[in-house]
Amino acid sequence: MTMVNRLKDSAKDQWQQLIHHPFVAGIGEGTVSHRQFGYFLTQDALYLGDFLSTLAVAASRAPRREWTETLLRHAENVTTVETALHASLLPAFGVSAADLGRAVPGLATIAYTDHLVRTAWSRTWPATMAAVLPCYLSYQEIGIHLMKQQGKLDAINFVVMTDYSVHSQWIHPAVDMYFVGSEDMRNELLDRKVPDSKIMVSGIPVDERFQEEVDIERVKASLNVDATLPILLFMGGAYMPIGEYVQVLKILDQVRVPHTTIVIAGHEAVRMNLAKQYLPQAANPMVVLGYVNNVHELMAISSLLISKAGGLTTTESLCRGLPTIIYRPIPGQEDANAEFLVRNGAGRRAHSEEDLGEIVTHLLEHPWELKSMAHQARALGHADAAQIVAQQIYLALQNEEAHAPA
Repeated sequence: MTMVNRLKDSAKDQWQQLIHHPFVAGIGEGTVSHRQFGYFLTQDALYLGDFLSTLAVAASRAPRREWTETLLRHAENVTTVETALHASLLPAFGVSAADLGRAVPGLATIAYTDHLVRTAWSRTWPATMAAVLPCYLSYQEIGIHLMKQQGKLDAINFVVMTDYSVHSQWIHPAVDMYFVGSEDMRNELLDRKVPDSKIMVSGIPVDERFQEEVDIERVKASLNVDATLPILLFMGGAYMPIGEYVQVLKILDQVRVPHTTIVIAGHEAVRMNLAKQYLPQAANPMVVLGYVNNVHELMAISSLLISKAGGLTTTESLCRGLPTIIYRPIPGQEDANAEFLVRNGAGRRAHSEEDLGEIVTHLLEHPWELKSMAHQARALGHADAAQIVAQQIYLALQNEEAHAPA
């Protein structure tokens, strides 16, 4: 479960109170007066100023450039789209620009905006993200609730969960069907009072090529690797620190059992160059690749995957029956994915660089354990998940069409 989901779960009673608040109910029923709604719009306009400041501070303190860019885009949206929306709506509810200029924030507005600004300036960046999260989620939750209630959201609403833990933010009465990756997830949804009729263990959809047979000899020959040696497939991802990335390369290479390491650097040019610089000193054969579009083949020829536990990478490895050593998963959903693999015997978790080397060595020295893990992984894979989900969508649409009024 992600941090967002844990935070939302811890406040689930408050979320229900929010959705069923008398003001929200009044909007749905059309009983909110013009004066009340005008006051709401005025307070919302005042709140946006401090919300904009909070986003700007958060953007300046974000630990990754892409997060800074995302928050700046959101801030720009506040200054253009939302401000223009208020300017167009307020006059219709009797609030002029002069009235807005003289308006005073209410106690609830002050309490929340003060919390936002103080958190942005004095707390950590994650704390700031937690503070603004309700701003993003609440309107979505309320909007879906009201539209479904009024019959304005009559489209079929299917949710495909792409990790091996239940995300609370996707659980909603408006959902018609949940597609999940495992029986564990089905049981978790049942525990959360989701009807069994709304749950299907389909697996997580991946590229249909993960169903195809692979000519293993051909792929190994194309990479010029020894067909007799076990292959370690290292997918480090963009989140592993550069220094640690190089150290992991060394650890994998220096495993005393003869093997080949295939490194997939993706679009990360720095990582690819570092891996290539290491090649001349490698003790065992090593192949360094950049971005590839044949992961289904590389997994098919490999004996062991070393990676973090992203939902799709985890699913692809299961579809190929490839055991995984999980190293440095991102806290949250990847932690849950790692727990799922370990619990079901399809993976091992390395908690340190030393631990990683010991686990790889042990598995290569005990191939029967590796074979057992591969068997467990294959049993958990649903390579046909995409077809199952697509078929259910098609059948649901056919049923809707058959019952549509003439």
